[in-house]
Amino acid sequence: NGGIPSLGVKVNKDKTRVNYSAPFELACHNRCRSFFPWCGLLINTATCEITLDYERFHGQKAIDTISVHRLGSEGMNIRKAMKGFVRPRCNQQLLFSSRINNIDSVRLNFYQTVLLCAIKTTHYIESIDIAFSSKKQSTFFYDSVCDTIQYTFLLISLKLKNDFVLCWEDALWLGKHSFS
Repeated sequence: NGGIPSLGVKVNKDKTRVNYSAPFELACHNRCRSFFPWCGLLINTATCEITLDYERFHGQKAIDTISVHRLGSEGMNIRKAMKGFVRPRCNQQLLFSSRINNIDSVRLNFYQTVLLCAIKTTHYIESIDIAFSSKKQSTFFYDSVCDTIQYTFLLISLKLKNDFVLCWEDALWLGKHSFS
């Protein structure tokens, strides 16, 4: 853990993690227990399954990057924004691959992907001050949620093909519950 002084290489103790007992453990104060953080993901040290590290979105961080579009149709802007909220997670194939994760982890990752979208969508709607007071507006929003869930499911399915084992019925149920 001392690095290689002759080459000028030094180990940054704040960025060093272990998930096992090691002789240098006293020097490395960042011991991981169940999950090992790596590039914004959490790797389960017992199963090697992967989830997103949602600690990064704690507090205001989940809504810091939201751009509110005020020109054009508010409804179409919301739909476009919702799809934009899920797209980055859908591109993280490690989260949804059945070669890496069991079906429960895939379900959790799908649910959390749409849940983060729901959080961002709520903030987006509050920012443009829409009440959804009419039945027509409520129906439009419900359809937008279902459309976003389907978009998420299809985008992941197209990228992973046979490695994505979540069925549409489960995805729809999980997605709707993340918005409730």
